[in-house]
Parts: sequence; structure tokens; C-alpha cells
Amino acid sequence: MIGACAGTTGLAAGVLALRFTGIELLAFGLLAGAGVVAAAIDVVERRLPRRLVVPGLGVLGGLLTVEAAGTGRWENLLTALTAAATVGLAYLLVALASNGGLGSGDVTFGALLGMAMGWQGWATVVTGTAVAWLGAAALLLVLRCVGRRPRAIPMGPFLLGGALAALLSG
Repeated sequence: MIGACAGTTGLAAGVLALRFTGIELLAFGLLAGAGVVAAAIDVVERRLPRRLVVPGLGVLGGLLTVEAAGTGRWENLLTALTAAATVGLAYLLVALASNGGLGSGDVTFGALLGMAMGWQGWATVVTGTAVAWLGAAALLLVLRCVGRRPRAIPMGPFLLGGALAALLSG
């Protein structure tokens, strides 16, 4: 599992380096590394570790603040913070309505990824969120077609995959 996480993180960071530089690359590269580990833990343990995700909010927010201060992109920072709150609130509502189908770790992870996508704009937030949920829905559909009816699936890999896809296409 460690080798797979390292390889996936390296691949994600390499692809991100094709699109971003400087502080943005550092911010999104750290997000990819922490996100890959969190998603792997979610697959194995069916939980997203708060000890990893919550500090990620502070680190990402701090790095994006440094980038905004250096480039004058304060509007991007405001959008990132608003997107974090919006995605986090939306996921909280889903968690409350789903009766355990979505956990508090998913809510926090969604806020973290919302912040990253929000830096690129609302279109990136919508795209990344839609890709994540459509991917999860497709897996559930396939599982049901083969006769398996899971109560829930780990959302971490889908949330991260949607966010990274949107960041790269943005």
C-alpha cells in the first residue's frame, strides 16, 4: 500500500507540475500527497483521518494566502475560502440526510478540496464535485448490476479524483 501511495502521489505531483508553478504547485502538490494517503486510508478503513485532513485546511489556506499576497490574487483566495465553506456545508447536509452514508471526514475532506478547486474558480468547483459524485454513482451502479448492494462506498478516492481532474483541466 505504501508503494502505491508513493507512486500515485509522484504521478499526481508530476502532472500538477505541468500546470502549476511556485507556491501553487507546492500547495496542490501537498494536497495531492495528503489526499492520496487520506483516500487510501478511506479505502482500507472506511474513514478519512481528521489528523491529516484538518491540518491540511490550514496549510492549504496559508499557502494560498501567501500566493495571493505575492500576486495580488485576493479574489481567488476569497473564492477558495467561500468554496471551502460551501462544499463543506453541502456535504454536511448530505451527511445528515444520508444517515451515515457520508461521514464527517468526507465533509472535512470536501471542504479541503473545495478550497483547492475554489482557487481556480467556481467552474472548477462544480466540475470537480460533479466528476466525483458521478464516478461514485457509476461504481455503485456497476456493483448493483453484479449483485452487490453496498450500504456505502469510500468517497475519498472519488472526491480526490474529481478535484485533481478539475484542477488539471481548469
